[in-house]
Amino acid sequence: MKHLRNGKEEGMYDIVDLSTTQLNVICFLLETLDNRCFTEEAGEFYGNDNFAVKLNAEQRKALRDFVVELRPNKD
Repeated sequence: MKHLRNGKEEGMYDIVDLSTTQLNVICFLLETLDNRCFTEEAGEFYGNDNFAVKLNAEQRKALRDFVVELRPNKD
């Protein structure tokens, strides 16, 4: 993948050289995912309205943290 490379620390990755359109698509998808999710059931989070996604608590927190960074003037 030309936009994904290993980061400086193990287990970390960098996304590089995205166009404005590509970045906007990623932001839109992450915000939609964050807004449409989640109902917690037995420690896992599910999308609402037949939105097909399932995240564990760590993944849900990572999504929320990332979206907050994308839009620091909200929340």
